[in-house]
Amino acid sequence: MADAALPVAYTDVAAVRALLQRDPSTAFGQGGDDGCGVGVVALRGDAVVGYLLARLADADAHPATFDGWALRGRAAVVSLAACAVSPDDPERRELLRRLYAAAATRWLEAGALAHYVRLPDADALALEAFWSLGFGQDITSSIRDVASLPGVDASGSDGATIRPATASDAPHLGGFVTTMLRHHVLAPAFFPCSTASAAWGQTDGATYLDDPTHVGFVAQATSGEIVGMVLLEPPTWAPHPLTCADGTCYLSDLTVALEWRGSGLAQALFQRAVLWATDAGYRSMTLSYMASNLAASAFWTRLGFRRMDVRLVRHLDPRLLTDAQRQHWAGYGAERGL
Repeated sequence: MADAALPVAYTDVAAVRALLQRDPSTAFGQGGDDGCGVGVVALRGDAVVGYLLARLADADAHPATFDGWALRGRAAVVSLAACAVSPDDPERRELLRRLYAAAATRWLEAGALAHYVRLPDADALALEAFWSLGFGQDITSSIRDVASLPGVDASGSDGATIRPATASDAPHLGGFVTTMLRHHVLAPAFFPCSTASAAWGQTDGATYLDDPTHVGFVAQATSGEIVGMVLLEPPTWAPHPLTCADGTCYLSDLTVALEWRGSGLAQALFQRAVLWATDAGYRSMTLSYMASNLAASAFWTRLGFRRMDVRLVRHLDPRLLTDAQRQHWAGYGAERGL
């Protein structure tokens, strides 16, 4: 289901097909740690009326990566392009449920106990179908135009000045990314941050500006201390092109030091990001956050972001894996270099 802001080109079947073919989850022999998409299709007669495909990932095998932090154990990950049922099918809800039942059996056989499915927020029927199967909301992706915040000074707030980030700020950027990861350990998110994940966060933030397409701004207190940052980039991996319009940038992270929260510094950093996006020719901005991160949910909603798509998750009981299945997965992964 398409958002009204999508380009007119998406009414062209060929244009959408090109997007699907670039999505690793829908391309057998291309996506995922194991080198292929795993899933099922639904047929009515000779016609394909739906499909559900996932890439398989092993977070435990790659702890110092984004997947190592954002996923749990062996996982099946369904992207937006990898779940579809004909919108006018009279049995669409039940067909989605049956597709999951068939696909989940294959994922479990491969040892995947964590199942992630990303769906458009506008598709209420699909969301309800997966919620009825025991899924819960995991990640929210939201969008907003680049209109400025009224009355907010983009140069900083009392006691801090905002400036472009430079290479010398790299350690601070890494520290803030790690701080963000550790924030998710708190209630109600209870999202673990292992030593490997913290090290990945430090490296990811510290090397962020190595990519010439990435942009950052930092807030520097009068004492010289770096007390906040905002990072932006083109939409290279998020959001999915099926849910956002052309001319969209991605806000990768915005973090301020704990003692500066509530000072207006976060709004000032966002205002600076908006001004940069406007000058760079972007018309809208997207971001993603954990749905259980109460502070982020409230903050971004207040700033005018609206939900674009959500990632749902279901964790299966590890007792479902028999010794035979564990051995099967060990061989399955070894053959594919996992």
